[in-house]
Amino acid sequence: MRHVMRTVIPLLILLAAFGATAPADLYKWVDGRGVTNYSNAPPAAASGKSTRVDNTISVYTLDESFMQAVKAWRERAIKSLSEPEPARSPVARISAPPQSGYEKCLLSGRLGCDDLYGNTYYHA
Repeated sequence: MRHVMRTVIPLLILLAAFGATAPADLYKWVDGRGVTNYSNAPPAAASGKSTRVDNTISVYTLDESFMQAVKAWRERAIKSLSEPEPARSPVARISAPPQSGYEKCLLSGRLGCDDLYGNTYYHA
């Protein structure tokens, strides 16, 4: 049940956020001072000739050098996935002596180390 709710709730949120939007009309006109105006309502008849803008989606073209870098990164990623992973050497465990008084107290087996050193623990 929890898994279903984790899936359904985000879908409902996305539907509420994006499902209710409707495309709006966009008008463009040049006023008497030569300024280009954009609005979702048509201008007053005295402002001049207005045109309805059909394509309201703005498109951003990425820089060619950026696209080349992305392509090179993808090729390296695909190549690294196809190559076998190199063998790893085992890591030696390092046993370090206790550094703080609290650690020494615990290793000695003494009871009451928390009372002796308080509620704060400062490690080196």
